[in-house]
Amino acid sequence: MCVPLKAGEMVVGVLSANNKYTGMPFDEHDLYMATIFSHLLLLTLQNAQLHLDRERSLTQESRLGVLSRKIASSLEPGLLYKTILDECRQLIQADFAFLFELDEKGTGCGVRYLNGSELKEGVVPNGAFRQWLANRSVPNLVFGMPDDQHFALLQNLTGREFYAWCSVPIILQDRLAGSLEVSNETGRRFREADKQFLLKVAHQASLAISNARLYVKLLDSLKEISQARKEVEKMRREQYN
Repeated sequence: MCVPLKAGEMVVGVLSANNKYTGMPFDEHDLYMATIFSHLLLLTLQNAQLHLDRERSLTQESRLGVLSRKIASSLEPGLLYKTILDECRQLIQADFAFLFELDEKGTGCGVRYLNGSELKEGVVPNGAFRQWLANRSVPNLVFGMPDDQHFALLQNLTGREFYAWCSVPIILQDRLAGSLEVSNETGRRFREADKQFLLKVAHQASLAISNARLYVKLLDSLKEISQARKEVEKMRREQYN
């Protein structure tokens, strides 16, 4: 005997029973009782999921505050991006986390990604740049088989197979600056709540990118000033000699 557990029109599970103790076949009354029990079981599961979602949401909101303070206290790009990716991977329980960043001209794209504690860097190949651009302008939530075209870029970058993917755009000064993404090698799919959390982190990521770019420009300016001073000192020494 088998009864589906349905949330609206979606089947989320199955309640099945085999072999009555009496050895008699199941009848309509058994099916009726199993149907009632399936509704009670579904309500219990939904209440438990709501409680878990609430606890998870509170944890994520707390960690967002911590992440904001970490971003504000550091300007070093590598540390900033690793912190963001690590928070995403842990709180969404993802196998991989990716941060794609467009260059300021919008003609190329770099990527940093995290699997475990190791931060890796790469670039989006020229042949895949248009595909990245087309798929990252809006939030995405995908679950499928590894041959799904949505997974192609991530699989080429990592050499791994994925079944679930969530991506949100990073917007800086009303322009697409990159994307923040997570993916799973297992069959665990991401949910709408994960996408909403990732959108909040993407806002923090836009601040990190802005800070990192300013930091790099500041370092470049300091190098230019230092070099100019050396040239002036050299000219003075030559003049007096």
